[in-house]
Amino acid sequence: MHTHNVNRKTATTTPPERWERSALETAIEEQKLLLSRLSMVWSLRLPEEIEFKEIRMLLRQLAENVVHDGVVDWFCPRPLVRWPIADSYVQGQRIAARIYGAMGVEAVAYAREELAENLKIGQWEREQECLETESAGA
Repeated sequence: MHTHNVNRKTATTTPPERWERSALETAIEEQKLLLSRLSMVWSLRLPEEIEFKEIRMLLRQLAENVVHDGVVDWFCPRPLVRWPIADSYVQGQRIAARIYGAMGVEAVAYAREELAENLKIGQWEREQECLETESAGA
């Protein structure tokens, strides 16, 4: 047995780091899966109201991932976001409008408002954390 991939305390093999997936890779993969699901909602032949809820839920999840996995700097005037995460959200908006028409546009507007609100809340929370840290240190 080679010793370069062995945990000496437990004598078990450990996978090389190249096998481990980064959080960014996982988030990008999730975004792609959500886009795929969004593209296929029409094929489920759901009642219109349920189809709208499904489209809206998928767009909301894409937007939520932008907030949770995409923001790298909350302290810019507008939060700095990783493009691969944001790009999936933008593609989702296009897909929804193209495939689902007015229903998709309405779902996009809803998700867009929620994203803007969540980004503002995130910035406010970070500012509060900084103020608390400063006041605790003073």
